[in-house]
Amino acid sequence: MLSYRQSLICTLKEHKGPVSAIDINKFDDEAVSASTDGTCIIWDLLKQCRRQILFSNTLFMCVRYYPSGVQILTGGSDRKLAYWEVLDGSLVREVEGSSSGAINALDISPDGDLFVSGGNDQVVKLWKYQEGITTHVGVGHAGVVTCCKFSADGNFIVTCDASGSIFIWVTPQQQKEKEEAKEQEKEKTPEVKSPKSAKEEDIHDLPSARSQKSGGSKGSLKEEEWCRCPSRSSQKSDSICSKNGDGDKADNKSLKKSSSRSTCSEKSKKSQK
Repeated sequence: MLSYRQSLICTLKEHKGPVSAIDINKFDDEAVSASTDGTCIIWDLLKQCRRQILFSNTLFMCVRYYPSGVQILTGGSDRKLAYWEVLDGSLVREVEGSSSGAINALDISPDGDLFVSGGNDQVVKLWKYQEGITTHVGVGHAGVVTCCKFSADGNFIVTCDASGSIFIWVTPQQQKEKEEAKEQEKEKTPEVKSPKSAKEEDIHDLPSARSQKSGGSKGSLKEEEWCRCPSRSSQKSDSICSKNGDGDKADNKSLKKSSSRSTCSEKSKKSQK
């Protein structure tokens, strides 16, 4: 029988701490490694040597190449997302990725328009890459988000957490296309009224979501929907996804004021009589 053995080409060792993440560019000639020692090193895979080194006052937890390979996106314990130039290793931009925990995972969409991040705050955030703003947030993880990944076509996002759950998210663009396709089908096909029970009608009106347990593991496989962010800037998940607004309280206060005014006017009329 033929035996296949992997041969080691070389060993690159310059980090002084554990390496937490690594990524390779699309040309397969460069790799970047992130470490908890506060450095990211860009390696030349052809010459098998260091090309650039990035320093920061943080514990790097995740790193990704931009699809074109000109920039690097990093996240770490300082709760910030940093943009780096590959050519000279300079810091281009920093945005606050979370207000309550470290950034543990991130990934960039295949077209480079969006990226997703997750961390200790148990919230999945979707960002516009060029603008550096949050567009959507995903709430539902019961543990620290440990990894996230875009699908090859960019239509889905898969995230995992420390509790063993795996979430499958539909990207907003894909969700919009599905809704448009359903509307077009409704316009084409005539409505046929058939007798249905009240339970069946309620089930069909609910948004689609499935939940399955992976065999032999405690984790669950879920498909969730995004909770849209109302503002352009990144906000806390509690303020974005809160269901009870302040509008109802204002309406109740106005009703109380109007009722008190009416009773005062009635009392004044009686005193004049």
